[in-house]
Amino acid sequence: MQPDLGTAAIVFVIAISQLVSSGLSFKRILKVALFLIGVFIVAFLFVYFLHPDFFSSTKMARFSYLDPFNKENLDDSYQLRNGYYAIGNGGFFGNGLGASIQKLGYLPEAHTDFIMTIISEELGCFWPFTLPYFYLYFYKKAFSVVFLSQSTFDVLVAIGVLSWLSIQVFFNLGGVSGIIPLTGVPLPFMSYGGSSILALSCGLGFVLAGERRMKKQIEEGVFYA
Repeated sequence: MQPDLGTAAIVFVIAISQLVSSGLSFKRILKVALFLIGVFIVAFLFVYFLHPDFFSSTKMARFSYLDPFNKENLDDSYQLRNGYYAIGNGGFFGNGLGASIQKLGYLPEAHTDFIMTIISEELGCFWPFTLPYFYLYFYKKAFSVVFLSQSTFDVLVAIGVLSWLSIQVFFNLGGVSGIIPLTGVPLPFMSYGGSSILALSCGLGFVLAGERRMKKQIEEGVFYA
């Protein structure tokens, strides 16, 4: 298996949200958390003693986002710096749709996790701030299920999808803006990637199905778990 910090973190957040929302006692959640921490420590020590060079090479790449213009980090921060250039080139109003300069080879794989920097360059730097409104429809549907549905299954599914969507958006925008290390996580429904769109569409489909059952419960006055 290939190392994938972003996906592992997303799965971890979804799992924690499900445990907290399922009504488990605090002691059980604490036991699970301690078990996961123990597994992480064992894995860390295993890799540290068998492959000590892994951390020396990975450390520079992971933390280059803190000072991307430092001459020692120029190679590791190449993608991030060109993302900054794209946002700066666009200014407030942008260069026009399709008029991006950075996507012409300066910013590798610009259509994947760095798609928002190209959108900012072409349409203006204010567009990232409108992104939450794009996801507002999905949040509205999921929150209606969480607070109104009588089905425990539908509520847990909605919470899981909410956690999934939120953490993925945070990892993507946080990475391209230099707030957190780059994880390679795509921006939901915007970055190129068929498997990501398919998986998120399935998740939102489950949420919409739960909303339909919720409305049926309310109309008929029949509740089931």
